[in-house]
Amino acid sequence: MKSTVLVVADDAGRRHAVADVARAAGLGVLPVEATAAAIDAYHAVRPDLLVVGSDVPDNGAQELCRRFGSRTPVLVVTADADEIEELVFFHLGADDYVTSDVSPRILLARMRALLRRGAAAAGELGDVLVHGPLRVDRAERRVTVNGCEIRLTRTEFELMEMLLERPHAVVRRTDIAAQLWPGEVDGRHGIEVHMSRLRRKIRRGRRPRRRRVRARHRLPPDRDPLPSRGPRLTQPGS
Repeated sequence: MKSTVLVVADDAGRRHAVADVARAAGLGVLPVEATAAAIDAYHAVRPDLLVVGSDVPDNGAQELCRRFGSRTPVLVVTADADEIEELVFFHLGADDYVTSDVSPRILLARMRALLRRGAAAAGELGDVLVHGPLRVDRAERRVTVNGCEIRLTRTEFELMEMLLERPHAVVRRTDIAAQLWPGEVDGRHGIEVHMSRLRRKIRRGRRPRRRRVRARHRLPPDRDPLPSRGPRLTQPGS
């Protein structure tokens, strides 16, 4: 299966130049112009690489790095190199930063390097995520705690998956909202509700299950299991 590259740039010439390099190498390419279209395309296609022009209006390039940089390799293409801008993009999640006058060979080499890195990271994660007593089987969409399955809604499962992909990182509410409810202005209240339910289900799964056995008739071990109801009679001569 060939890799897919999502190319986002406001400048048509830059967008087509990057797309042509990727196509010539046999990669699947999806070129878009605006931030909103890029977000929709990302969720629809789940690309293997995101190439973003720094010229996307309204800080769109920064927004795309912030949203998807932790899940997909990001290559930023800019007209002029700027150290402060480069540092900002790396801080937001970009993996590489090049100027638009880079040669097609170097551009392709950088894209292939990021694709290899992304494939290796995906292979390390695999279909099963494990953290302590939690085990998430992404192929079967099954979650267990201490070996006991807990039933999650689709949103709860995606939230759990997102957190276990980065178990030691601090995930911001805005990033969670952008991933689970793309396009919505404010999903913070929904996050709190789903997190509360998720914690409650995990706590219940951690508790050892006790099997209750009701004994209606229980006698002390030192008693005769069939005690007589009255004085014992003896036969003459016995």
